[in-house]
Amino acid sequence: MKTTIFATFLALVIALPVVSQAQCEDSKQKNCASAQLGDYDYVGQSTYKVLSAGDVLNLNTVFYANYNYRVILCNDPALNPITFQVFEKTTEYVNGKAVSTEKEIYNSSSDTKGYFEVKGLKTSKKAVIRISVAEKQSVVKDKCTNILIGSKYSRTKGYKTPGSSM
Repeated sequence: MKTTIFATFLALVIALPVVSQAQCEDSKQKNCASAQLGDYDYVGQSTYKVLSAGDVLNLNTVFYANYNYRVILCNDPALNPITFQVFEKTTEYVNGKAVSTEKEIYNSSSDTKGYFEVKGLKTSKKAVIRISVAEKQSVVKDKCTNILIGSKYSRTKGYKTPGSSM
């Protein structure tokens, strides 16, 4: 009897994260407009997170030289309004100490495309993607958000996204 209870408990502990992941993978199909995806490869750096009202998530990433990137946020509509910002992260050494700074280069709340895109970087750049879920009157918990970071090789060099130092 104890063995059966333990085996059932163990199966649930193992199965719940897999079911959660599968639900988040399904939400990518439901909540992403295929027209926004373009011909980018979203396998490398994309991820999903389970978020609730009031959550803020910082995701560190790297945009590598000679690649084009597109960042899209696909979320459960119950989390709306949800915004994301992209910051270029730089580190300088002052008196032997590392000082990191972040400069905002994209904010989804002031954009109608619904995605961030950068093309033809000459050098690799560190970036932070900050996702913010608004506080709500009603409690919204544990909804899937897919952070899709697509890349494709760039044959053009020297192009800068308008308004960014990338």
